[in-house]
Amino acid sequence: MLNVYLKNKETSQEMWVNFPLRSEDIQNLSENFEKGTFAEILAAETSLNDLHAHLKGKFFDSGNTRYELEYLEKRIEGLTDTEKDIFTAALNIEKPISVMEIVNLSCNLDKLKLFPEVNDTTQLGEYLLGKDGQSIADSDPTEIGEKYFKSHAGCFSESGYVMRTGEPLQVIYNGKELPDPAFERNSVFILHLYTSQYAEEHWGTYAISLPQRKS
Repeated sequence: MLNVYLKNKETSQEMWVNFPLRSEDIQNLSENFEKGTFAEILAAETSLNDLHAHLKGKFFDSGNTRYELEYLEKRIEGLTDTEKDIFTAALNIEKPISVMEIVNLSCNLDKLKLFPEVNDTTQLGEYLLGKDGQSIADSDPTEIGEKYFKSHAGCFSESGYVMRTGEPLQVIYNGKELPDPAFERNSVFILHLYTSQYAEEHWGTYAISLPQRKS
C-alpha cells in the first residue's frame, strides 16, 4: 500500500493518489495534474516504516514520479519483513532527496548488512565482542557499542542493527527505464508468474528473482 497526498504547485489543487493506480485514479490524476506540471507530496501513507517521512516534501510530476511510485509500491510488496527493515534503515541512513534516489536505494539493499536482533548499543557491543571472540567480562559492551554506533553509518531497526558495508551505491535507475520490481543484483534470471486471479489493481504478474538472496 502506498498513498500520497499531492498539491499542484500551479493550481493549488490537492488530492490523494492511491497506488497501485486504478483506471479512475489515472483519470483523476491526468485531469488535475497535466503532463509538465509539478506537484509536491504533502503527506504519504505506506506499508514501509518511515517511508512516509522521506516522501513528504518531494516533488511529483505526472511523468517519471508517477511510475517511480508505482514501482516502489510493487517493489515493497515483494520484500520480506527483514528486507523491509533493512530498506527502512537505508532510508534513515542515506536520507534520499528525490523519489528517484529512493528507487535506487531499494535496489542497493545488498550494500547494507544486518546484525540480527541487535536493538541497542549494549547489544551491539555484546555482538561485536562475541564476534571478535573477546570476553565480555573484561570489556564494557555499552561503551564499545556506543563508540561503534557513533563511528559508523548505521541505525537500529526492528530486525536489528543495519549499517553500510562500505561498498558504493550503484545507479540502477537513471530516470529512463525502471528495473523489474523483483530486481536482484546477483540473480541469474527473473521468473514471471502469470495469473487470472489478480485483483484489478494488480499487474496480473508476479516476478521472482532466482536464486533468491538470503535475508
